[in-house]
Amino acid sequence: MKQVTVFKISALPVLLSLLLWLSGAFPAKTPVSGPATADGASPTAGWNSTPAGNTRSPLVLGVGIFCSLGVHFALRFQESLQEHARTH
Repeated sequence: MKQVTVFKISALPVLLSLLLWLSGAFPAKTPVSGPATADGASPTAGWNSTPAGNTRSPLVLGVGIFCSLGVHFALRFQESLQEHARTH
């Protein structure tokens, strides 16, 4: 298998996770600090000023990169086994 083909196949999980991350399919939970105030106002966000559904989790990108590396090394390993079988 050509190196370019291996790269294209192994890049698919990263591209898919990037697409999902950009579309906002996996929002991160924003921590909420403290109970509601005495005047009935809603709780304030802890570390982020954006509402809970508007942030994106970087975990999706990490999973995509991890899967891409796994696919890349699996294809390289298969290629080395095939080369070894051809020479022996």
